[in-house]
Amino acid sequence: MTAAEEFARVRALVFEPYSMFRVAPMRGQFVNVNERGDRETGRAKAWPPPPDAIFVFGGSMAFGYGLADAETIPAQLERATGRDVYNFATPNHNAEQERIRLEQLLLDGARPSVAVFLDGFGEFIAPFYAPLMFRPFVNATRRRSRVERLLKRDAPPVLRLPDAAAVLDRYLANMKLIRGVCTPFGVQPLFVWQPVPCYRYDGPAESHGDGAPLVEIVRQGYELMHARGFDGLWLADMQAGRTESLYVDPDHYNAAFSAEIAQRIAVELR
Repeated sequence: MTAAEEFARVRALVFEPYSMFRVAPMRGQFVNVNERGDRETGRAKAWPPPPDAIFVFGGSMAFGYGLADAETIPAQLERATGRDVYNFATPNHNAEQERIRLEQLLLDGARPSVAVFLDGFGEFIAPFYAPLMFRPFVNATRRRSRVERLLKRDAPPVLRLPDAAAVLDRYLANMKLIRGVCTPFGVQPLFVWQPVPCYRYDGPAESHGDGAPLVEIVRQGYELMHARGFDGLWLADMQAGRTESLYVDPDHYNAAFSAEIAQRIAVELR
């Protein structure tokens, strides 16, 4: 199976209670996701996790879409810290789903030392695509007319551009909830605001085509977050002034840039 075929399987998300969906367990040459839902890093690890373990949450950038297991940010963070790192990132997740995923892991008895939340891009993308992502669940439970049942037609989702300021208000409130969850369990949360190609990057960037208006919302949101101040590790500026290629596609980091991000997180943890 080619890398493209494996990442096509990644996009075939499966139902996950409470957090709605995650990547299905899969084995491949490039992508391996176990039954717990964490993407492997190329090194066998124990479960339950050791006391100094690190859990990573995020969307497709943290998952490492387009990269082999050992090239992802969590895998390279594992090598940089010498600690077991578990990659619970899921494409299309936002920070609310990440919080719920952490809560479920804590309920199941998993106790990491650190929970890293790599966020930014997905906070603006998720509310736009939510009607499409949640469509199967909505249509499975809503009442349909006899004609709709006979024709097997579902109402098309309506996608609306989010308000950048409202997205940030919700994210900052969710940060408080995550801290409240982590404190009684002795977990150190680390919030990381990730780089994106539409904010302070002069290198080559592929066109988003029809998605350009949404990307502009992301850029506006990043400017707003910079103005407000971010209570965490701000990495959005780390590509400023650089002209080399840092992405494998319009949205996702290449292996070298993933290594740089992992090193910055490792330094922050030290």
